[in-house]
Amino acid sequence: MPGPACYGRGGVLPTVSDANLYLGRLSPDGLLLGGRTRMDVDAAEKALRGPAEALGLDVMAATIRATSRSCLGGASALHAMDVARALGISRVNVPELPGLLCAQGLIGAEQCESFVRSVLMPLTDASLSELTSHIGALQTEADAWFAADEIAEQHRELRLALDMRYVGQNFELSVPVSGWPATMFDAEALRIAFLIAHEHNYGFNSGAAPIEIVNVRLDSFGCHPVAAQTATPVMLVQASRLERSTRLVTFEHVGTVPATVIWRGSLQPETSVSTDRR
Repeated sequence: MPGPACYGRGGVLPTVSDANLYLGRLSPDGLLLGGRTRMDVDAAEKALRGPAEALGLDVMAATIRATSRSCLGGASALHAMDVARALGISRVNVPELPGLLCAQGLIGAEQCESFVRSVLMPLTDASLSELTSHIGALQTEADAWFAADEIAEQHRELRLALDMRYVGQNFELSVPVSGWPATMFDAEALRIAFLIAHEHNYGFNSGAAPIEIVNVRLDSFGCHPVAAQTATPVMLVQASRLERSTRLVTFEHVGTVPATVIWRGSLQPETSVSTDRR
C-alpha cells in the first residue's frame, strides 16, 4: 500500500498523517526512518483538497474538523487532548511508543493451534493402544509447530480432548482428558468423563450404552513473554537536535499560533512543562 500522500510513495488519498502534517502537528522535517526521510507538506495539502471541496470548506477548516474528533492508533497522542477536552477529562496518559502497543500485545499474546485427527473408534480397553498412537502422531505435529514458531519448551502447553458420542448419535461432545500427559488414562476414566459431560450438556446420560471416539484433538498453546519495558529516550541522535524548537501549529480553539515543540526523548521522569491553557 502506498500509504499517506506525504510519504511520497504514490499515495493520493488523504490520511490522518497528512492532516496532522498539514496542521503542523507533525514536524515537516519528518522523523521517518530516524530522520532520513522528509514528509511532503504540499502533497498532503493536495490530497486533503478533494474532501475539503466536497464539504464546501477550505483545506484548513476541513482538516481541523476531521482531526479534532478522532483518536486513532499510533496518532492517538495527536488527538487525545481534543477528545479529552470534549469529554471533560483532565488527565491523559501517553505511552512512550503508542504506535507499538498493538504490536507489543500481539508479540506477547498466547498463540494457539489445534491438531485434529478423525479416528471413529470404539471406546474400549482394546482400542487404547491405537488411540495412544494417534495422540503420539499429533504430538509430533505440535512439536514441529512449536519449533517453527520458536516457542521455548518452558512456554509450551498441550491440552488433549476427545470428541465422543454414543454410538448412533448425530453430534459429539469434546471431552477434555484431565491430567494428561502427567497421568495416563484408561477406558473407564474416559467413559466416566463422557457421562459427566453428557449429563451436564443434556441433563441425562445413558449409562452403559456403547461410546465411540470420533476425533482426537490436541490444542497447543505457546507464548513469547515480553519483558517489562522501561522508559528510554527514543532516537537519541535526533533528541539532541530537536530537544526544543518552535513552529506554527494550528489548533481548533486558538487558531494558528507559535508552539514550543519539546522532544520527548529529552524529558526525564517527573519533568513538568507549563503550558498556556487558553
